[in-house]
Amino acid sequence: IKHDIRVDSNNVMDLVADYDVVVDGTDNFATRYLLNDACFFNGKPYISAAIYKFEGQLAVFNYQEGPCYRCLYPEPPPANLVPNCAEGGVLGVLPGVMGTIQAMETLKIILDIGDVCSNHLLLYDALGTSFRKMKIKAREDCKLCGENPSIKSVQSIEQVCETVSNEDSILEWDVQRLFKAREEGTSLILLDVREEYELQIASLSEVLHIPMGDINLRYSELPDDLDIVVMCRSGKRSLKVCEQLLSLGFERVYNLRGGILDWSDKIDQSIQKY
Repeated sequence: IKHDIRVDSNNVMDLVADYDVVVDGTDNFATRYLLNDACFFNGKPYISAAIYKFEGQLAVFNYQEGPCYRCLYPEPPPANLVPNCAEGGVLGVLPGVMGTIQAMETLKIILDIGDVCSNHLLLYDALGTSFRKMKIKAREDCKLCGENPSIKSVQSIEQVCETVSNEDSILEWDVQRLFKAREEGTSLILLDVREEYELQIASLSEVLHIPMGDINLRYSELPDDLDIVVMCRSGKRSLKVCEQLLSLGFERVYNLRGGILDWSDKIDQSIQKY
């Protein structure tokens, strides 16, 4: 049955109500939150998949009291944090790979066989030909399915996209503090969120490199028991990544004020500026 309409808060509840399983093939966060919320209120499993460059992720939400999408991603990321497909690129066969896995999860639910990927996030690395699973669980403080939910009905697109900026509350390190910490051997993670080509122009040693657009797929690589200092070229992109990490539950996150440009000016002038 084809529905030639744009999904929004006015029609999503009725659309979802007529089906047993919802398989998400959308490409934007607002619609994903709408579908998740509508599935939760209708009691329908929500099979979500996302792709970026050479990587994909998949999970089944709202299944047998398992976590919902908001348990994994409480708030949408800032609009400029995640590049679209035109900016970041997607390997052409990747949607087929993830879509086929979604179809398998759908069959497992309908036939009541196997282990449904409900309490795990499945991560696929196409270049490394590898799969790994990250355990997720329902959050007691989830705004939708938690013990004291604040979301009582499907929100409008405007409400879904409305995020509270944490910029004013983000703590910052200056380059002198970072230099001293590294000199003293302090255990920390220096997270460089620039693109690969930028690292070839100017880079620091002993950094963890995760491009800004990959944070949603790779944040599981970050420890939660060490200080994470996030750096970019000037400190603007890293500030947005700090916001995202805070929304994902990380607490010891700090923005490197001025980025590698400040490092070049005040610490090591041999670092090329660009």
